[in-house]
Amino acid sequence: MSLAFIVGLALTTLPALASSSNTPTIGNGDCWRGGTPFTCRVTWTGVNTFIYFRAIDQYSAAEPGWTSPVTAAVAAWNSAPGPQFYSFTPHSNDTWIYIVAAQTGQHGLTSSMVGLTWNCDRSGYCTDLNQAMDIYWSNVYLNQSTLNGQAAAYVQNTAAHESGHAMGLYHNSSDSSSVMWPYETTVPGPDANDIGTYPGCSSSGAGIDCIYGFGDG
Repeated sequence: MSLAFIVGLALTTLPALASSSNTPTIGNGDCWRGGTPFTCRVTWTGVNTFIYFRAIDQYSAAEPGWTSPVTAAVAAWNSAPGPQFYSFTPHSNDTWIYIVAAQTGQHGLTSSMVGLTWNCDRSGYCTDLNQAMDIYWSNVYLNQSTLNGQAAAYVQNTAAHESGHAMGLYHNSSDSSSVMWPYETTVPGPDANDIGTYPGCSSSGAGIDCIYGFGDG
């Protein structure tokens, strides 16, 4: 069963229609609440357990200047509270997030996008829609055509935002300090809304705590 939304997993440079739902989707805990649409990772082992994401570098050969801001984006997620660990270092039972240098016209990227995420299931089906699915791996495409010449802070925001999509987060259209705000900013990493600590998963909060049952339920 799948549930599609209007907006794909893209970060735009120009105003665009955003999903009426904040992150994640229905129920604020879709991965662990039975009977609801869910976005989850196949290696996740259950409520109150950690989940390991591995960043795979497929960008630095083409864009060596991105190394520092992308590394900072990964570190921002890794150092934030919550169930997620995120690094370039392999870990047993991790799932992979490929970070790829791409250009406008490739993988669905348009001239108004700085990044786009495709999530894939075990069968090899991939989508850039906000769609309920068990995610096996993700491809994060950073748009060279729109990011070249931009300050490192914008590259970091794009990498952190698209990594959030790969972890299961959707856009947050009500908090401009959220890294999941649907327009490009200089926000360097997740805030309390992105994690789910504010206002709390049982109080209409949303974030990675709420996806993986790590919050207050």
